[in-house]
Amino acid sequence: TECTYWLSRVLMLRTLAFVLLCAFLSCAFQDRALIGHRGLEPIRPHQDAADAYSQTYKEAPTKWTCDGTTCNKAMQAIDWLWVVEGRPTPVYDIIGFGDAQLTLVAWTGVYLSLVFLFSTVNTMLVPFLLWVIYLSYVNLQSRFVTAHAWEWQLLETTFLAIFLCPFYSWSSYPSWTPPPRAVMYLFRLLGFRLVFGAGVSKLMNDLCWKQFLCTASPMPSPIGWFTNMLPSPFHYGWMLMTYVLELGLSWVILLPVDIIRNDGVRKLSIGVGALQVALQLGNILTGNFGFTHWLNLIPLLATLDDHFLLTWASATTSLKVVEAIHEASPLGSKTSEQAHKVLHKYVRYVMDGILSLFISYKSLQPLKDLMNISLGKIKPMQKFYDKNFFVNTYDIANLIQKTRYELVLWYTHRANNEYADAAHPLGLTTWHQLEFKCLPGALTSTPCMLSPYIPRLDWVTWDETMRSWYSGTEGRFVPAVIEQLAMRILGGERAAVSLLGSPLSEVFGPALNFPPIAIMAELYTYDYADGFDYYQRHNWWNRVRVKGPMIYQEAWKGPELVDVLPEHDCILFFAVLGVFFSVHGATELRRRDKDPVYPDSPPPMETSLPSPIRR
Repeated sequence: TECTYWLSRVLMLRTLAFVLLCAFLSCAFQDRALIGHRGLEPIRPHQDAADAYSQTYKEAPTKWTCDGTTCNKAMQAIDWLWVVEGRPTPVYDIIGFGDAQLTLVAWTGVYLSLVFLFSTVNTMLVPFLLWVIYLSYVNLQSRFVTAHAWEWQLLETTFLAIFLCPFYSWSSYPSWTPPPRAVMYLFRLLGFRLVFGAGVSKLMNDLCWKQFLCTASPMPSPIGWFTNMLPSPFHYGWMLMTYVLELGLSWVILLPVDIIRNDGVRKLSIGVGALQVALQLGNILTGNFGFTHWLNLIPLLATLDDHFLLTWASATTSLKVVEAIHEASPLGSKTSEQAHKVLHKYVRYVMDGILSLFISYKSLQPLKDLMNISLGKIKPMQKFYDKNFFVNTYDIANLIQKTRYELVLWYTHRANNEYADAAHPLGLTTWHQLEFKCLPGALTSTPCMLSPYIPRLDWVTWDETMRSWYSGTEGRFVPAVIEQLAMRILGGERAAVSLLGSPLSEVFGPALNFPPIAIMAELYTYDYADGFDYYQRHNWWNRVRVKGPMIYQEAWKGPELVDVLPEHDCILFFAVLGVFFSVHGATELRRRDKDPVYPDSPPPMETSLPSPIRR
């Protein structure tokens, strides 16, 4: 029986659109305070490019020279972002770079993601624009973005999704463009690299992967606490199943089901794919790993065909899929349309063939590195191989350890110097905990559930804290970005506090004009509290202090960051929503006025799919 993937394609594209929406919302709500003109770590492409250019040609930053002649303004506008390592940022090359451009690009991405997710307009132009915009953003090379491999994975997945869409259609099931089998197999190849690479990373890192790792995952969820309370056989069984699926059964993903056309092979592929999807869903529910496991779902959905998915679909969806399959067949198309369909089909064949050759060539080195890692010749790593992130190598397990080390921040508004000493420089001062958005903090703080939305400051803090501790770095344990954050908060910047989880009214007082006089940092080990602490004291966590304190009293003396509070971003968000649904509603009304009314039931047809009417 021939396999079809109409419903699989819809699920893959909708999942990707949801992840892209969360990614651009993370940019819109956080970027100006992080990498804006006066953020914690400003990105200054103009100045950085000028400095690099002047260092090359031994000229002052204010004087641009090209082969001994002065460059004009147009040349500067083209070159200023390509000088630093030549990384492509096409959007910012056109509109320039600044806080206004960051805001415009982020909210444009939000709007296009909403179109991709909800609109009936089905065109490859939308994912192409999203890929170009996000590529420009990632190639700004901020450690808040580029350092994390799921950003590369999002670009790699979005690039493949461009060729999964039709040129243009008003339907989610365009009969002129069936799901390209070559592109679906490229997604399978991506799924194999992700799953097998995760298993090899766990095995070769020699960390604590023989135990259940909810307690040491970066940002565990509430469900992770309850699963941690389950008996040990469950944890060992889960890890055994993980190793079997990722190292043993992952090879089934590569089976060319469309070529073999054997019902037993098809059922084996679907069974393994369904188990892989269930494993990713379990990881999503027990921990916040950024986009990683959400993006892992997308290529794994390519293993599930319509025969399997339609058993779970509604009657309306089943009817649309069956009608699309019938219209896509030669018997279902009109005589006048057959020539156009044949031409369109061959154009897609050429395009898919070129894409397959290109991705196959780009995959050679990543697959070679993956095999070398599995043979123990090189250590697990995460790496991108070109400046467009077409194919990459991932290793999310490299920082998961048995013990969780977390940075804890405290603030105070008044000091009691009467009892000051070396251990307590501010005396017997009352300290209040400064909470992060998602990292563990107070013992009673509920674990968060934000994935796939990313609190970027939390991730950089956790990443650098764990790296500095396990690398044996002595001395200061506070990341530089947190020291910068502390000085900004002491200077009264409300935008800096908006990156954290503590309310502004608590940190700056009800009138928002009373900043703290000191911030203290300490390093703790965190573990889940047991059932008694949870039910009697409402504690989710146990913690033990390892290092500290380090106290900061020096306020930021640089130029003040223009405060853009979350309320303003929320207003922009609802404005974008309003524009989207207004345009979407008007477009839908025009389309319904022009299109003929569809019949209640499709014409009689022969198909091997389960009939929704029979069901």
